[in-house]
Amino acid sequence: MEVADTVRKATPDDLPQISAALSRAFFDDPLMAWAIPDQERRRRLMPEFFALFTRAFLRHDQTYTAGDIVGAALWAPPGAVPVSGEDAEELGGRIVELAGPDASRFLGVNKLFDDHHPHGSYWYLQFLGVTPAWQGQGIG
Repeated sequence: MEVADTVRKATPDDLPQISAALSRAFFDDPLMAWAIPDQERRRRLMPEFFALFTRAFLRHDQTYTAGDIVGAALWAPPGAVPVSGEDAEELGGRIVELAGPDASRFLGVNKLFDDHHPHGSYWYLQFLGVTPAWQGQGIG
């Protein structure tokens, strides 16, 4: 069986593995490297960063994973607010707390994304990532 054939909806039990997979997938991403320039800090912080988003998006029941959780896609369906209310406040506060001296970079990126979101009802993809060893094989 091929990994690409095993895409399934994620469950809350998958959260640690999804967080780890997304952390590996985005570790060398230029935006993440800019947001957290120190590699060791980035390695430590990214699992919790992705756990925050995964937890928030699992509530939409539209988070998907592949294979032995080598990748994940965090979706919000049309008409849903990706992260709202208390979740948004908690998420923002935890990101600032986690990012520490890099918080202004994170907040700036979030503001840019918020300022440029299209209006209307659409599927919203927060993150789609595949661990480096599995990239380029059609999983994403």
